[in-house]
Amino acid sequence: GRPRPGGRTGGHRDGRAAPEPAGPVEAPPPVAPAEQTLSAPQVPVPAPAVPALSVAPEWAEQPPEPAPVQVPAATVPVPAVPPQPVPVPPQLAPPVQPTTPVPLPVAPSVPVPPPLAPSALSPVELTTDLPAVDTPAPASPAGTGRPAGNVMSGPAPAPSVPQPEEPGPATAAEPAQRPRPRLQPVPDRAASALLAPGRAPTEERAWLRRTLSREYDLVATTVSRVLAQHPVLQGGDDALTDAVALRLYLSAKGRAIDAALRAARKGPHVPLARCAVAGLTRLPSHRGPTWTATTLTGDRWALLAGRTMLTEWGFLNALTEPSADLTGDTDVLIWAMTARRTALLEPDDGDHADNRVLFLPGTSFKVLERAEPSGGRRGRLLLREVSPNEINPDGRVQDNRASFDDLATRSLTGYATRRDDADQAARVGESARERFRAVPGLSEPTEENR
Repeated sequence: GRPRPGGRTGGHRDGRAAPEPAGPVEAPPPVAPAEQTLSAPQVPVPAPAVPALSVAPEWAEQPPEPAPVQVPAATVPVPAVPPQPVPVPPQLAPPVQPTTPVPLPVAPSVPVPPPLAPSALSPVELTTDLPAVDTPAPASPAGTGRPAGNVMSGPAPAPSVPQPEEPGPATAAEPAQRPRPRLQPVPDRAASALLAPGRAPTEERAWLRRTLSREYDLVATTVSRVLAQHPVLQGGDDALTDAVALRLYLSAKGRAIDAALRAARKGPHVPLARCAVAGLTRLPSHRGPTWTATTLTGDRWALLAGRTMLTEWGFLNALTEPSADLTGDTDVLIWAMTARRTALLEPDDGDHADNRVLFLPGTSFKVLERAEPSGGRRGRLLLREVSPNEINPDGRVQDNRASFDDLATRSLTGYATRRDDADQAARVGESARERFRAVPGLSEPTEENR
């Protein structure tokens, strides 16, 4: 062969002259992609079917392009000579034969930008998802400062360490975010257990029989026997439906009904409560002192300060006799005028309560006295039921009933004194005790967390 531009002669290591290629003219593909020589192993490798060294003589035969940049390109394949004896070239030759060596280098060079575009878009998708993740609030402390960075580095072990640590302060901050105690909102007509004057709960009774058909039939069997023994309660199908509704309220369902009424929410509890009100008016009334026990936090005491009247929009539970089953550091004593005794329809399970009376929804109470507990002295809240004709159009209680206030205060104070010496043998079922902790007009702690 002819001497190479670098001073070497083409051929094999054993000294034999390299055979002249039959079609060396087809070798220009290496010349066109001059940049492909930089990816050195891939350009010469496709040519091993015809020894790659034969390209050098071809360059030597073309004077127009003797020594520009191709001389180093010829030197690059020289180190690749050792791999040529290896059987790898024959394996690579079959895929190269379809003359795809030129598209193959183009494929890696052209698609490289497209993968970068999706990677750039992926952070955008993560950031758009972050607000949806932050809204649940459990991860709010971790997602407020640098959510996107944490998400991108999520697979790494480092980000997972700070995230479990940050919810710690969140749990400590939750009590501070709890709403302050508030008075019960005044419900509109659709959320109230009271019907318009002169209107009977005809539609509500039909709804109760139709919707709670299975439960209705089970309770009606027991209630029918009670009504048969007390003719004063009899009144046909309407009386039976009202008694069934009241019995359902006295069961475990009652607490949820009161919570919804005190929050002025609309729902299926409203027709059931209206039927229970109709059934309650058929029961014997109680006039005199009633008692219950509860524990009030400082902010709830502060809410009572300066209040002269409270209105209860749920059913208010109280006892005519004290019971050791009710615990708390404050006695709530109410002088009742229209409370109703529920002994005839009391359940026999854990929802049973001896000596229970119920005040109708919408009953107002005048605050006579309040005293927070201190030291070993129990707290005390004295209330008097107010009749509707005592309330002025502006919602204020008339001041001409001072004699009633004095009478109720003396009666309730004497009752509280006798309570300490009373037997307190009245039984209140465990599942019913929580219902006696409500203070008229105040939202329940469970409602404040909603």
